[in-house]
Amino acid sequence: MRAATVGAMNELISARRARVAATLPLDAGILVVSAGEPVPLPEGSDQTYPFRSHADYLYLGGVRIEDNVLVTSDQPEVLTQGIPKYL
Repeated sequence: MRAATVGAMNELISARRARVAATLPLDAGILVVSAGEPVPLPEGSDQTYPFRSHADYLYLGGVRIEDNVLVTSDQPEVLTQGIPKYL
């Protein structure tokens, strides 16, 4: 991605987080959104369907990363995004 595109995307994601933080009555609470996990194919093999992040995670995080969580509060600048076992 070009720098201008990344900057515009960061502004868009920041604006989304601010709107959600202003709308939700978190009152010093936190919001945890999971990206989800790959869904195995029904045939019992070790293959999975192509991964799709949960819509709420994609809206607030802007990335498609499996087994990931986003943690935020009523202050949108307070944000942690990462794989749970590494947070």
